[in-house]
Amino acid sequence: MPLKNSKPNEILLRELAGLLHGFRKFRGAIGEATVTITDPDSYPGEIQAYLDKGIVAFERTRELRKRKLIAIEHARRLGRDYGIPDLMFEPFLAAVTTDSIVCQPFENFFDSANTDMPSGAGMGNQANYRFQSRRLEGVDAAVVHLELTGSAASPGYSDTHWHTGDEIIFMIRGSAELRFANSGVHVALHDHDYAQFYSEQPHQLVQLSDGPCEALIIRFYQLFPEGSRMQAMSDAETLLVKLMNAGAEDKVGDVVSRDILNRVTPCFRQWVALSSEILSQDRPQLNDSSQIVDQVGCHVMLHHFLKLWPDEFNREKLSKKIKKSKTGVHNELTDVTKPISLSFADVKVESAEYGCIKPPLFYPFFFPSVPRLCVVRSSADYYPFPKENKRTYQVPVRRLAGSDCSIAVLELEPEGKTVFNRHPGIEMLYPISGSAVVNFQDGQLNPEDISQRLVSSQQPGFLYFKSKNIHQVCHHASSDSDADEVCRLLVIRFYDSALNEHEIKENAKK
Repeated sequence: MPLKNSKPNEILLRELAGLLHGFRKFRGAIGEATVTITDPDSYPGEIQAYLDKGIVAFERTRELRKRKLIAIEHARRLGRDYGIPDLMFEPFLAAVTTDSIVCQPFENFFDSANTDMPSGAGMGNQANYRFQSRRLEGVDAAVVHLELTGSAASPGYSDTHWHTGDEIIFMIRGSAELRFANSGVHVALHDHDYAQFYSEQPHQLVQLSDGPCEALIIRFYQLFPEGSRMQAMSDAETLLVKLMNAGAEDKVGDVVSRDILNRVTPCFRQWVALSSEILSQDRPQLNDSSQIVDQVGCHVMLHHFLKLWPDEFNREKLSKKIKKSKTGVHNELTDVTKPISLSFADVKVESAEYGCIKPPLFYPFFFPSVPRLCVVRSSADYYPFPKENKRTYQVPVRRLAGSDCSIAVLELEPEGKTVFNRHPGIEMLYPISGSAVVNFQDGQLNPEDISQRLVSSQQPGFLYFKSKNIHQVCHHASSDSDADEVCRLLVIRFYDSALNEHEIKENAKK
């Protein structure tokens, strides 16, 4: 059931505060003098009371659990003082729901042209943005549909912008160029290609094709970043500040360098060795002896599993392979200096020591991670894992380093389905072709209206759900004409830390 009106005029105060805090922290703006609030007395009484205490105190409202709302016009005004484009606030206008699943065709998104967004709000030129009108409570991912309506000669484009966290741009159809202003890197994306990147890099999408150009954009702001890359950066900054306050300015660089190198070097050497072996091949070929390559990414996933379901693991066996860090630099993630000794043969079977972690969840970590920008071409950059029971997972041969999500393409033949499984965070599905339906093992979680858990390329849109609930994705034939059609789904799993923390607290209450 919705928790607030879907009319785009209010957002949650805690999410606004998280967005403001993330922008200021990333810019290295420490202290209240770095942001000046214009005309603070003109804000409503409760907001004014927070502002009177200073911007740092205002940003702490991100820790509020009460559902306090703020009018969008006040959020935009505050954002401008922080240098945040109005465009960034639109996804937070979606109605929040406590349901376990949200399914929404693009035609039900709200159109930026129909909102009261002022001119010069960062919308670009010949660019039509649509934003989801419903979203899951506690989820820190925003879904945007962008259509560039120009031509190759007179291209549509988004304004250059940046924000905290990660972003995924998946080309639905047409061609566009992703441009990064600082580095000068330009990347052409075509049908079903995607790019994933650190979105603190100023970026812009520019139309290349004459025909329609559509993109699915997913922003993961990391507003409440426990366990994320943004939190790791914040922890490193905190350590530096502590050292400087202790009068160790002249030794800070040396101390931090030695500390990090001593702990990361063993893992880095293994990463280089394994990555070099894979990257030297025209196309990676896995066998039973192949080892986990993305050690840090796999550590992060296991960390989330262990934290959410600690009783479902054989800790005695796991302790020989994975040990927790004793320092705050890695935000208490599993220690990256202790390599995970897992072969492909190890993860192909459902071992008791890994409890509910099904084999496909390990697949992405057998390939190297790359920093800052990861581009995956639909024609050449997927590795097909062996078909099982009419389902095939195709996994990208590279992934974004430090990302809190994994991506795959799932192919389901008629009557094909995944095994029942669960994992922390959320799972998102976009239908490239065909149709699929999500079933929860707990039948009470299944909406009676099958359209609320069905995705189809005939009605483009997206579906996402809380993946802590045991679930299964099944091929669906809407009619006799598509009974033989293979369903292809873009599957994105977010190991969403903020949502996990909420679930842990709820479990503790029980």
